[in-house]
Amino acid sequence: MERSTSPADSSGTLSPLPAELYRGLTAVTVLAFLSLITTAVLFVHLSWRFITWKHRGHARINQYVALLLNLVLADLQQAIGFSLNVEWVMNDGITVLTPTCWTQGWFLNAGDVGGAVFTFAMAVHLFADIVFDRRLGHTPFLISIVALWVFNYFLATIGILLHPADFYMRAGPWCWIQEKYMDERIWYHYLWILAVEFATLLLYSLMFVVLWRRVRGFFYADSDISRIRAESAARSIIAYPLIYVVCTLPAVIGRLRIIAGEKVGFTEFSVIGVMLCSNGWLDVLVYSITRKSLIFGPAMPSGEVHGLETFSTWNRTRGRADHRCRTVTTIEAGPSGAEDISHPETVHIKNDSVERLFSVGGRIKAETVVHVESTPNTDGEEFVERTTSEADAQSFGSFERQVHLDMDAIDSPQEIRMNDVPENDSVR
Repeated sequence: MERSTSPADSSGTLSPLPAELYRGLTAVTVLAFLSLITTAVLFVHLSWRFITWKHRGHARINQYVALLLNLVLADLQQAIGFSLNVEWVMNDGITVLTPTCWTQGWFLNAGDVGGAVFTFAMAVHLFADIVFDRRLGHTPFLISIVALWVFNYFLATIGILLHPADFYMRAGPWCWIQEKYMDERIWYHYLWILAVEFATLLLYSLMFVVLWRRVRGFFYADSDISRIRAESAARSIIAYPLIYVVCTLPAVIGRLRIIAGEKVGFTEFSVIGVMLCSNGWLDVLVYSITRKSLIFGPAMPSGEVHGLETFSTWNRTRGRADHRCRTVTTIEAGPSGAEDISHPETVHIKNDSVERLFSVGGRIKAETVVHVESTPNTDGEEFVERTTSEADAQSFGSFERQVHLDMDAIDSPQEIRMNDVPENDSVR
């Protein structure tokens, strides 16, 4: 059968498909199903974790998990839209004014704009948390999520209400807003995609600069794990705007060329489709790598977990065991032959240090025991609600200090003895 050579952006039924479009739609459909499967699996996984978390009585889900869940849902809708190309490939033609055509057009617009608004929401939320240490309260956060979905579905549906007969028609190689409604394409789609591309590049670039300057300027000098996470976050956030812009910019450029009166061929549209429908599986991949604890951690992170704590660490220490070391320092002073210490009185001081006072005739003895245990952070660790001292101990180690001191009498030092006793010389 002779293949059609209809214009790439014509809005009527196209059958049979041109050879280049048939091959292109086949590639788009394969990648669309890849995005459909990966986003559906991740959405079900996160939803199940959320349901079980609520079932255990936890009132508030972590906001980063909620935003990721909504971003994956938007990507899933886009993948559904592109996967409907399978009907055009199987029938060797795109038939307009059919339920499939209308459904595809609606899902593509809702998925594209939904992915844009939640990509922007993720960027704004992370920027405010890391740079300004600001987060929305529970109620404003939920209102924001609902408002974003209402806005998204309004843009996907308003065109149908204004033009019920022919709003979603063939737009080149698939069904979308047909070419005669160029203003609607701009206001219901292009404007928001371009705005999000610019905003995410700006926000993530500023975040990268702020994090890198803080790391170089010893902003996290009091916490090694915070410094490591900041370095890892600075590397990770580069991927988020890069993937979004690479996947969406070709589509915007191609459609804007059509608005300017230029012709875009089926091959170019096929490349655009491949990039667009890859947004879903690439989002799943990049978030699974860079925010592993949000997805695969043994427990759903609580609402108290902040932005840096959600990033996987890239330069953690590797080895066979934890690094543990104990140092015992003993200082004795006083006349030789004095009695051994006895009758200790114990006083607790901050950081769980212990000070013991002894009553011994004519002799002083001070003994300090320092025990350091360093356990590098691992990806997927369980997020738990904890106090500041517990967090410090869990993050990078524990510090135990005991002081045994006889204050009965002070004399010139007779003996100073220091013993370093390693408990475990293996390093992890």
